[in-house]
Amino acid sequence: MLISLLQQIEPRSKVELPFWLASELHLRQAASVTVPPCFNKKTREEIGADGAHVDLTRCSYFYQLGCKIVQS
Repeated sequence: MLISLLQQIEPRSKVELPFWLASELHLRQAASVTVPPCFNKKTREEIGADGAHVDLTRCSYFYQLGCKIVQS
């Protein structure tokens, strides 16, 4: 089922996937992965400057996803 789904996606398409699926596809070299915008350079600089006043509503699972990224 997953293989048939992957065959329907055009090469170089950008799609949002759950972390568990994105990491598995990346391990199998079937996809490249980019970090979500909530972990981009701008957000990291905001946290470094004044972490107490950063709006993390841009990523509702900021801490949980951050821990998973670090562990993988």
